[in-house]
Parts: sequence; structure tokens; C-alpha cells
Amino acid sequence: MGAWRALILAYCRHHRTFTLDLTESLESPLFNNADIQRRLSEESIQAILDELAATGHVEWTDKAKKEVLRVLADAVRVGPAHLLLGD
Repeated sequence: MGAWRALILAYCRHHRTFTLDLTESLESPLFNNADIQRRLSEESIQAILDELAATGHVEWTDKAKKEVLRVLADAVRVGPAHLLLGD
């Protein structure tokens, strides 16, 4: 999960994105590689995003915890080594 955490937060930092929509993420290059026709399942994306929420890097903005996440500003400022270690 550490690699996914680092990848997602680096992606958000690079694109200056501070919200993630689960439905839109299904088609995002973050989870969908059209060149090789591979994509992560919705269940896998949900598990990764739930882990990010549990570690305090994102927070769900909808009550069902199924739609939109806010990426916390401090999470995108920390370095990749910190993210991989899971602190």
C-alpha cells in the first residue's frame, strides 16, 4: 500500500488536485492504463483510498464514503520516503 500511497499523493501534488472522485478515478490515468488496456477494479481503488483515509492522508467528504475525497494539503507536501515508510 505504501507504493500506492506515494503514487497517488505524488499524482495529486503534480496535478495540483486536492479532490478525488471515486467514479471519475476509474477512468483516470492514475488507475487506468489505456495503452496496455489494464485498469484497477473499483473495489481495489476503494481499498487503497480507504487506507489513505485511515492513515490521515485524505478524508471522505460524503457520508457514504464512496464518492469524493479531499486530499489533505499536508499529505501532498511530504516527501516520497516518508510516504513509503507509512508514517
